[in-house]
Amino acid sequence: MSMLQSIKNVVPKRLKVYIKGLRIFIYDFYIFMENSNLLQKFDTEYQLKGKMTLYYHVFEKGLTMPETRLGFGQDNMHVLISLCELYDEKKYDKDDEVFKHALNVIQEYVDFHDEKEFIFDKDYYDKMLKVLRLRSKTCEITKQMTSNPQEYFAYSNASYEEFVKSRFSVRNYSNKDIPLEVLHQSINLAQKTPSSCNRQPNRVYIIKNPEKIKGVLSLQNGNRGFGHLANTLIVLTSDISIWQGVNDRFQSHLNSGMFSMSLLYALHFNKIGACPLNWSSDVKSTEAIKKLLSIPKNELVTLVISCGYLPEEFKIALSPRLDSKLITTEIL
Repeated sequence: MSMLQSIKNVVPKRLKVYIKGLRIFIYDFYIFMENSNLLQKFDTEYQLKGKMTLYYHVFEKGLTMPETRLGFGQDNMHVLISLCELYDEKKYDKDDEVFKHALNVIQEYVDFHDEKEFIFDKDYYDKMLKVLRLRSKTCEITKQMTSNPQEYFAYSNASYEEFVKSRFSVRNYSNKDIPLEVLHQSINLAQKTPSSCNRQPNRVYIIKNPEKIKGVLSLQNGNRGFGHLANTLIVLTSDISIWQGVNDRFQSHLNSGMFSMSLLYALHFNKIGACPLNWSSDVKSTEAIKKLLSIPKNELVTLVISCGYLPEEFKIALSPRLDSKLITTEIL
């Protein structure tokens, strides 16, 4: 027997599992650090467009708020303009849908404030007009959408294609309360979601207590301007105690992601507007929400959903989707 084999035989099983797990998590960490845009290097066109999308969506949301604050987001607008200018400097395709939509959002932002006769600082206003000159001749002007409950839910019982295409994230709600039985019926529909070996790790917290809602929203970073309108929040978690090995390390987010989309469709079917709020939070915020909602240590917080019945008129962010040919590789 070799010395290495002898050492392996005397190492406790728990330590072996920890070492294997550490190797895999180090691998994941390395892949993320090397290939994400964490360091803001913008080595690729896709990284630049990803950042551009993140910032133009800030303004899509702002322009669809129930009460849009005049002059909002100027620091973010400076960043978005810089990203568009960098895209131009790198001579990327000006007919790209992401780039065109970013410019359209800037144009809509300018038009919105012009209509309200809001006066910007001249240098800032001129900077926005200058970047808009980068728009190609084929750039069709688009705007965020205005809807009402009758139009928005017109396809809630239609064909699957019409149903899917009719759902958008909504950030404006009435004060009408959602009955618990409707929420439970939606959750039961979502329970038809496949789960790994049918282990069903998903857990759901329905929050109606106003103070708890306020506390959750204060810990989540993407609900400014509309979160307070929701009289119901849904917090999704995943029970990690059922996973059997380190190769299951992504199963919580995978299963929760599938479940959450099913739940969003179920809410849409039940004529409830909803908006998923990602839980990309630090340790402090995660520990705080678990304490606030008495979430046990074996559950991983994955998503917050704001939801409510809809007012008579509301706006929806356009948020265009990439065509399948742009995201699909055919291996024939």
